[in-house]
Amino acid sequence: MVRENYQRPGIGTELIKRTQQELGDRAKIVLLAAPEASAYYPRIGFKPLDCAWIIGARDHLVTR
Repeated sequence: MVRENYQRPGIGTELIKRTQQELGDRAKIVLLAAPEASAYYPRIGFKPLDCAWIIGARDHLVTR
């Protein structure tokens, strides 16, 4: 996450590029975005996934 007053000059994109360079072919980046930032990531090449779930700390786990 880049602080709002530092956004736009490409800091976030550069951080992602450097992470990719460091990881090489060994890993993929899986990103959880704040709702207000979710439009940004597809613009720079991220693909959406339909296979993620979340449960909050105070949500009850359903058991059978």
